Formats: sequence, structure tokens, C-alpha cells
Amino acid sequence: MPATTRLSLIVRISDPDDSESWAEFVQIYGPFIYAIARGRGLQDADACDLVQDVMREVSRSVSRFDPDPGIGRFRGWLGVITRRMLARFFERSRSQANGAGGTTNLVALSNISIHDEEGIWEQEHQRHVLRWAAERVRGDVTETTWRAFWLTAVEGVPARQAAEECDMTVGAVYIAKSRVVSRLRQRVAQVMGSYLV
Repeated sequence: MPATTRLSLIVRISDPDDSESWAEFVQIYGPFIYAIARGRGLQDADACDLVQDVMREVSRSVSRFDPDPGIGRFRGWLGVITRRMLARFFERSRSQANGAGGTTNLVALSNISIHDEEGIWEQEHQRHVLRWAAERVRGDVTETTWRAFWLTAVEGVPARQAAEECDMTVGAVYIAKSRVVSRLRQRVAQVMGSYLV
């Protein structure tokens, strides 16, 4: 199933007075957009400004977003806005850099095709959502459960060795891993939902 954005959140951010939904949206997508901007070579302050520009544009236009799966997913729509804001940033930089002889960021921008950019966008989105979910799940489980999961699922340590390191039985390691994976899936579903948006 393709990764999707939860339709209920999109509907709720259409209401400019729903500050709780906006806070959730910014918490989920702000760091993601920031990472994209930094990956494109923007400095910290410029990346933060870009996040604000994207959020302002989303706020202005989200009520016109059509959640018809035949038209496209929300994440794609957000990607178009982000790429447009990046292009504006680089265009401003280009006009300022012309007097100074150009910048390496402008060269990098011209070397990235739309297809490559969409792939980068998708990969970064998946990484960000998993990171977001992991931060929340880690707070929901004991440190021993998290450690058993991390050792086996992320570091590839055999269950027997993880059991020794965590002072658990092998069966308890498998149960810990299963619980964390299940909670991660639930958290990812909170962001991604099951809607084709």
C-alpha cells in the first residue's frame, strides 16, 4: 500500500482556528521540509525560513486541496509547494549571486532532475515518518524493551546475544521486538493513514 497522509488531519488544518491540528501538522511536516531544505544546501536560518514559507502557503491554499486519489496525494501536493518555494529561494540567491559570481548551490540545483527530486522527497519522507514514530514509541516502552528491539531489528544482533546484553530470555527479546514493531506501525499509520491522499 502506498504511503499516504491522514485525510482527517488535512481536513482539520483547513480550519485556520484549529491550532491543535496546525501544531500537529507542523510537528510532523516541519522537520521533514527542513531536512529537504538542508539536503539541498540551505543554511539553518534559510531552511527555517523556507519551512515558514511552505507552512504559510499551505495555510493559504489547503482549503483548495482536492483529496481525490485520481488527482494526487497530499504529500505530492506539499512537495510541489516545497519545490516551488525552493525554486524561489534559489532564484533570489541567483539574482544576488550574479554580482558575486554565482554559488555552488545554484549549480547543484540545476543538476537535479524533477525525477531525482521526487525520489529524494519520497525517501526523506519515509525516513522522517519512521524517525517521528520511533521517537514516540521509545517513550511508550521500557528502555530494556527498546534496547532489545534496537539490537535485533536495527543493529542485526542475534536474539540470543541481545538476550544476554539485555538480561532477558530469547523469547522475551522476540516479544519485545514484536511489540515495538507493532507500535511503530500504529504510529506510522497515525501520520500516513489508510487514505489515498
